Amino acid sequence: MGLVNKTNDELHEQTNDIDLNDNKKKKDGGDDDDKKWRGKVEWKVRGEWSAAQVWEMAGDFCGMKGWVPTLDKCERAAGEENTPGCIRYMEAGGKRADGRPVRWVLEQLLHWADQRYTYKMLDSGYGLTGYVATLELLVDDDGHGHGHGHDHGHEHGHEHGHGHEHGHGHGHGHEHGHEHGHEHGDAKVVVQWTFEVDPSTFFVTHQGFLAFFAATFERMMLSLESALHSNCISNAPPLSSTSM
Repeated sequence: MGLVNKTNDELHEQTNDIDLNDNKKKKDGGDDDDKKWRGKVEWKVRGEWSAAQVWEMAGDFCGMKGWVPTLDKCERAAGEENTPGCIRYMEAGGKRADGRPVRWVLEQLLHWADQRYTYKMLDSGYGLTGYVATLELLVDDDGHGHGHGHDHGHEHGHEHGHGHEHGHGHGHGHEHGHEHGHEHGDAKVVVQWTFEVDPSTFFVTHQGFLAFFAATFERMMLSLESALHSNCISNAPPLSSTSM
């Protein structure tokens, strides 16, 4: 299992476009919103799952612990379930010696409808600002049309899963596309995750930011596929037996 990717040429062209546009905006005196780091990843869910089945699990804003086993906690902190204004609190990585969580994040739901939700980060242990993301389901009718890719530099440092899961990976160096996995021809549902954040020293570079989220997303989607399969088995009717 793996990610369905854009080609290296497409990623290289995309990376060049990002860099050129960012430089142009800086020269033209663009506003702060123009300077955000943005990215998008997609995953074809392997298997004959319907969009409704995938959304029942992945679309539960405060229910991620049910399908992301590396989360220590994911709970509603305020508001109504899957309703704009709802706030979730998540922890991962265990506890420090003083009892504080290793990784934590507080996020608020902004929109939830039509198999799509958007949320923003209110606070976290990472000191990030301006983080807004959208998780959405797309239907891939022909089994081929959607893919995933990310552009990043050579990675240094390390990654830790958290939150969605959040973690961290530092990247720098030459920009390039990096492919993972292969296409799944039987895929029907595509999960798309788009995100943006203010430039941060935590990720070092835009490419480090993209590499981190691509790796995080892959772990999430592998967990989602596993949970869908386990749920299917647990809900299956018992096998009938015939007396000899």
